[in-house]
Amino acid sequence: MFQDLPKLQHLQIRNYFREPEKQKQFRNRFKGSLKSLRTSPKLEELHINNTDISSGLEYLPENAELVIYCSAKLRPESLCKELQKELEPYEKEGVFYDYQAFLKSLPNKEQLEELYMQKGIKFSDENASELDFLKDFKGLVELNIEYCPFEGSLKHLSELKNLKRIYISHTDLREGIEDLPESCKEIYCDFHYKSKYKSVKIAKELGGGLLLVGQSDTEDPNSQRYTQIGGVIAIAAPFIETLTSYVNEQGKAKVDKALSDLNKEIYNFLKEYDDDGNEQIDIDELKVARGTLTEDLRKKWEERDGEEDSRKGNKLNKIVEAIRGLEKEVTEYRKAFYRWVREEEEKKHRKEKQKEKVLHTAVDMESDDEKERIEENDLVAQIEVTPKNY
Repeated sequence: MFQDLPKLQHLQIRNYFREPEKQKQFRNRFKGSLKSLRTSPKLEELHINNTDISSGLEYLPENAELVIYCSAKLRPESLCKELQKELEPYEKEGVFYDYQAFLKSLPNKEQLEELYMQKGIKFSDENASELDFLKDFKGLVELNIEYCPFEGSLKHLSELKNLKRIYISHTDLREGIEDLPESCKEIYCDFHYKSKYKSVKIAKELGGGLLLVGQSDTEDPNSQRYTQIGGVIAIAAPFIETLTSYVNEQGKAKVDKALSDLNKEIYNFLKEYDDDGNEQIDIDELKVARGTLTEDLRKKWEERDGEEDSRKGNKLNKIVEAIRGLEKEVTEYRKAFYRWVREEEEKKHRKEKQKEKVLHTAVDMESDDEKERIEENDLVAQIEVTPKNY
C-alpha cells in the first residue's frame, strides 16, 4: 500500500484508544513488514503504536532524522512488540531513534538478503563512509547504496559470496571491481561526463554495465545510452575505449556480435507486438495481441539439422538467450581486461627488477675494475721498492 511514495515524510498508522473496550472495534488491520517503505527516502516520522507490524526495520531508509514511535502499551497483544524489543536500546524519552545504530547492532546480519539505503545518510563517525561495516552481512544477495555518501573501495564486499547485484550510482566509490566475489554478475553504475561523483571511474571500467542493450545517444554523439530489457534501467554512459584499447579485437568483436544478436531479437519482438511504433509494449497492446502471445509462449526451440532455427521458437525465450550470451561475452571481456592489468603490472615489476639487476651488475663490474687497478698499482709499487741484487 505504501510503495512508490518517494516524497512521504510523515506516516501515522497507529492504533490509539481512549476507551479500552473499543480496541477491537476500531483497531486498524496493518500487519506484516515495513519493507514497502524502503522507497520513501524522505521519511522522517513513523507511528506504528499498537499495530501488528512485526518486521522490516532493516528496510527503512537510513535517514539520520528518522524518528520511530513503536509501543504496545495500549494493546499488549499487538505484534509490534517484537519491533519494540529491537528498538528499546535506542529509546529516548519514549521515542525510538538512531536507525544507523540499529543497523550496526542488528543481530543475525548474515541472514539479511537485501539491503536498500537511500541518500540522506549522515555519519557521526568519520570512518563510517567505508563499506567495511558490511563484511558481516554474509547472506546479502542485493545491495543498493545509490546516492549514499560511501567512498573508497568495493574490496570490503569480497567475502559476501552470495552477492549477485549491487547498485552504486552517484557515490564516491572509485575502485575494487576486481575484488568483488565471483557471484556478483550485475553491477549498476550510472555515468555522466559532468558528474562530480568518483563512481564514474567504475562506470568507465564497466563500459556502461552488464546485460544492457546499447544504442546511440542522438543528443550526444560521444555517449551511449544503455537500456535493460523492460526499461528497468536507463543510464547514459560514454562509449569510451577504456576496455577496447586493452582487449584484443577478437574479444571486442564477440561482444559486438552478442549485442547485435540481442538487438535483432528485440526488433523481432517489437515488430510483432509494438503497434504504435514507440519501441515500448504496453498492456493494451498485449491485450490486443494476447492470442498471438499465448501461441508464441507455447512454442519451444525447434532444431533443423542439429541447429536452432532462427525463424521458429519462442521470441521471449530468444531474447533471454541473447541476454545470456551477451552477459557471457561481457564477463569474458572484463576478465580479459583485468588479466591485462595484472600482466602489465607483472611486466613493470620485471622491468624494475631487471633494471636493479643491471645496475647491481654495473656496480659489481666497476668494483672489480677498481680492485684490479689497485692490485696492479700494488704490484708496480712492490717492483719499484724491491732492492736490486748484485
